[in-house]
Amino acid sequence: MGPGLSTESPERRITEPIDIFTSPATNERLEGANSVKRRGRPRKTVGRKRRGKSLGRYPFLAAAKRYLERRIGLISEGTVKQLERRYRLFQRVFDRLKKEGKVSTTDPSILAREDIQAYVKWMQNESLDQRTQAQYMSALSQLCLSCGNTVLQRIRDEGERLPTATPKDIVSLEESDLTILRTAAGGIEGWNGDVIGFLVSFYPYTGLRPSELRLANIEDLDVKSWTLHVAHPKGEGKYAKKRTVIILPPAREPTLVFLAKRRKHLEENGLAVFVESGPLVPSIREGGVKHYSASAFRVMKHRLEEVTGFSFRLKDFRPTFTQMTLDKDPTLLSDVSKQLGHATSRTTELHYGRIRDRTAFRRLEEAWTEHAGLKPDTKSDLIETKEYIPGYA
Repeated sequence: MGPGLSTESPERRITEPIDIFTSPATNERLEGANSVKRRGRPRKTVGRKRRGKSLGRYPFLAAAKRYLERRIGLISEGTVKQLERRYRLFQRVFDRLKKEGKVSTTDPSILAREDIQAYVKWMQNESLDQRTQAQYMSALSQLCLSCGNTVLQRIRDEGERLPTATPKDIVSLEESDLTILRTAAGGIEGWNGDVIGFLVSFYPYTGLRPSELRLANIEDLDVKSWTLHVAHPKGEGKYAKKRTVIILPPAREPTLVFLAKRRKHLEENGLAVFVESGPLVPSIREGGVKHYSASAFRVMKHRLEEVTGFSFRLKDFRPTFTQMTLDKDPTLLSDVSKQLGHATSRTTELHYGRIRDRTAFRRLEEAWTEHAGLKPDTKSDLIETKEYIPGYA
């Protein structure tokens, strides 16, 4: 599948950001005078009865603040930012639905079944894909539960179906696309051109996550065995374990070329001491050598997009590695899964690469033809039919 423009999620289109960590006014003053000293039992304070804390003008954001503060250290910074965007969107949506009389409240602690149904209807009217709907319902459920509201759990227990995630389409680049990217990167001058050229040559033939290469050190690379030790995997310190991956042959020569350019770059900037140590992809700033930030990698990627004329993501190289390998030999699924650092091959097949229909059909026909003692037909009408070429099993 060739690269294409990605669809922006609704929460990324918000133009009026609200800081969810700005505490709303919550205290109310008691009215009336203090108790008067009299004989007998003291009288109660005169005035309005004290109420619970108000969630203020933005109930979703106030509740989200409390919820996310409790999750600090348990979820990544990127997940926190993503949830912030979603809760801002929810606040805006529920405000609008309340003005239209479709929900009774914008307070997540007291949302009722009818309010949830109105929200689901909004998602359907917005034509959000099934996966996005499921993600939004999950975020809403987490927030409601943090407020002690089990409305979504009750709805599920009563047998009502809420939006659930479906397998997402796997976006991978073709080998011809990789050739275009490498050629275009070679035309970008300077160190940035050297870096982006290395990225588009290395990622597709290792299956690394963007951060796993960005945070790698030169000491992690072994050009004798052509392996790279992944010292900073996703979920580091929580559930992931460090692993070693192989660098496939197409990436080996570009790696040697990059190492020579890396040495020259460091020596020209008076930092030869970092030739044998420090970041594999060094960023020279503040008089020293540091790892690139994720945003800096994206900036270089955007430059390549401008040159080539089409959009892609650095994370697309991971499924590209998977799909190219499975196209060559579908029996390597478990080996690919180990390279990617997955606990099971099921994760690999669901999210990174699948056996294509045409590959499965060819293997089935060859197996049954061989079983029948017939000569394989290399141009089967079934395999060559266009109806079966695109898509995945």
